[in-house]
Amino acid sequence: MQKLTFILLLLWTAGLSAQLVGDKQSGLASYYSTEYHGAETAYGAIYNKDELVAAHKAYPFNSTVRVTNEENGKSVVVRIIDKGPFIRGRIIEISERAAAELGMLGQRTVPVELTLLSTPDQRPVRQADPEPATPAPTPPATPPAAARPTPPAPATTRSAEPSPPPPAAPRTPAAPPARKAAKAKTFAQGLYRVGLEQVTTGSYGVQVGNYRSLESALDKVAELQGRYFDDILLHKTALSDKTFTYKVILGPFADQASAQNYASDLRSRYQIEGFTIALEHR
Repeated sequence: MQKLTFILLLLWTAGLSAQLVGDKQSGLASYYSTEYHGAETAYGAIYNKDELVAAHKAYPFNSTVRVTNEENGKSVVVRIIDKGPFIRGRIIEISERAAAELGMLGQRTVPVELTLLSTPDQRPVRQADPEPATPAPTPPATPPAAARPTPPAPATTRSAEPSPPPPAAPRTPAAPPARKAAKAKTFAQGLYRVGLEQVTTGSYGVQVGNYRSLESALDKVAELQGRYFDDILLHKTALSDKTFTYKVILGPFADQASAQNYASDLRSRYQIEGFTIALEHR
């Protein structure tokens, strides 16, 4: 019986780009409620409300981000330990301590600007020290008039007429900037880019759907993408030569406890039902 698990990504256009140090993003920030203190995050870290930590949907685990409150100008640097938030318009969820430093305790959300400072595979950008100014050279003293040499008389021979300059090469208009890929929110009629990457790591996932038709499974994938979920897996299982089932899974997770914690979080925070399963790699 053939069983394959793939990472599935539906895109309207081409042009995915990696998150680069120095990138900025604007949107709404929220903060964890006190009840999550001590809970395990999607990456397996333990959330501590007194640390400067946060959740982001795209920045990798252990990235550092500067968060600036656009209402009062206060900023704080946090470390990414979780994925989220999965609520439209919100781009980061920060700890209570970080929220206190931004002056947003008691507010549900505030507008912020994010600046990605570092990722595990990218060093922080460091501005070079300005070079010392080079003093302008002192012009030589003008010799007295008596010592100046008499310039030679101009030649009477007529120089040749200068050749006209060659015609300028036609200017090529600059190409428009590449559009970033926008994730599909529904699997409606249209043209999609599909990337399949076989999963070889992770032992557990959270199953959120099981379908007999590939189209129904892709409908679920698009629905999850519309709610800003990124780590979506598709598990194809052969029931016979022509019959298959397609499981839609969120993950992968290194251990069962992390997957169970994530499933509980899905249910309580996003009203998405799911259960933990062991992943079967080819």
